[in-house]
Amino acid sequence: MRMELIQPFINAADAVFAESLQAPTKIVGPGNGPGRVSPQGRRCADRHQGDIEGRVILDLSPEVAMKVATFWRGRKWKRATRWVRETVCEMANMVIGNSVRC
Repeated sequence: MRMELIQPFINAADAVFAESLQAPTKIVGPGNGPGRVSPQGRRCADRHQGDIEGRVILDLSPEVAMKVATFWRGRKWKRATRWVRETVCEMANMVIGNSVRC
């Protein structure tokens, strides 16, 4: 795993979560498991191709995804809906977009 390729995404995720959720974040470290990712709940995956190819996956537990959607959309969600999934995807887009500036 080449950290110089991953670090911008970690920095961007930290900044996006802290700023958009107005809460402190704690970086534990990137996963270093096999190529297969086991989804934990609501997730958004984006594949990039070019000089460097890879995937960016934002995977939140259903509970966390609903809390994020509640905070962003100002409405309490009792179950994961299309709006909750779209909120997770928007957050992933923000992380990816901010990673090119880090």
